[in-house]
Amino acid sequence: MTFLQLLKVEGPAAITDCLQINFANYDNRVEQVATMIPSGIKPQLKCHASVALNSARGACKELQSKPGFKSLSSYFLTRDLTASKYKLEYSEDQVCR
Repeated sequence: MTFLQLLKVEGPAAITDCLQINFANYDNRVEQVATMIPSGIKPQLKCHASVALNSARGACKELQSKPGFKSLSSYFLTRDLTASKYKLEYSEDQVCR
């Protein structure tokens, strides 16, 4: 390993943290669904509300094919790394409309 390789920076450090919480609502139950933001997305884009909402919308076709599916609710929270509490960026109860 060379000295220059040691100094190489892989882009800016993240300054925000984010959390996406999703619920699939069925006729007779509610299931929490894992985050839908693709794992391979660039860190600089990961905490954008529009990326999170579009990722949730991308799951609608698969969910709508399941028996009894009614709707997808999605909540997206962010915080600065220095903050102790998350701030709600969006809440959408009818993502698949």
